[in-house]
Amino acid sequence: MGNMKTQLSFSPLAGIETRLLAILAVDTQTSKAPDAKPQPVLLTADTAVIEAAEAVLASGEFKAAANETLLWHGPTASPQSAC
Repeated sequence: MGNMKTQLSFSPLAGIETRLLAILAVDTQTSKAPDAKPQPVLLTADTAVIEAAEAVLASGEFKAAANETLLWHGPTASPQSAC
């Protein structure tokens, strides 16, 4: 196994070739009501990634809570098959 190289890039996702892509998300829900549902939003403007993640975000499986992660094996149609 080789060394892992970490790189922070502000390039369009379609132009990045990678085995792993990390995308940050936040819960934009501000209500403190007990029945308030999370409103997770991905911190990317890349429409292909947003559309590809739409189903998992709508399912409620991922809430973008503090310290929450989601290992998502995105569809092969996602940018560079890296999501």
